[in-house]
Amino acid sequence: MRYYFLSLLCIASACLAQAESKIHGSWKSDIELTSAYLLAHSNLDDYKKKSLQIRFGRTTITFDPSGTGTVITEAFNIPTSDGRPLNMAEQSTTFSYEILGETADQLVIGFKGVDPDSKVDSFALFKFEDKDIYSVEIGENLFDLNGREFFRRSESKKKENKPEQATPRKPSD
Repeated sequence: MRYYFLSLLCIASACLAQAESKIHGSWKSDIELTSAYLLAHSNLDDYKKKSLQIRFGRTTITFDPSGTGTVITEAFNIPTSDGRPLNMAEQSTTFSYEILGETADQLVIGFKGVDPDSKVDSFALFKFEDKDIYSVEIGENLFDLNGREFFRRSESKKKENKPEQATPRKPSD
């Protein structure tokens, strides 16, 4: 009986892993939504307020249905709290992930690849505002913000989901 139950569990997991998910596609950090949220919910000093416009809105995350993804962050310069410039080079990172659970407005992902001996290295809870916007918690290590960063589905995926519209004809003379 236990073997039968474990077999069903493995089959169900394989089906879930192959299922289409709302997270698949490319997502761009949304500076307006993130700033509005952080200004309303976080205790920010002047330095942190200035840093919001520089730090956010520069990252694109792509989740491929195969369970791999990329994070690309554009280069930027940010002043340190004492006014010196800190140059951040463009970064590109690949990762592996597994969808551990998904509801209409939430998704839990396990990220793999950091520790070769671990099946899952970290977890993230994605909260969906709608099908084209999600947010994730910002940890304490980033300016001690303890808030949420918002991401908007990139235009390329939106265009794939929309039917083409006819171009209006010009009236004849």
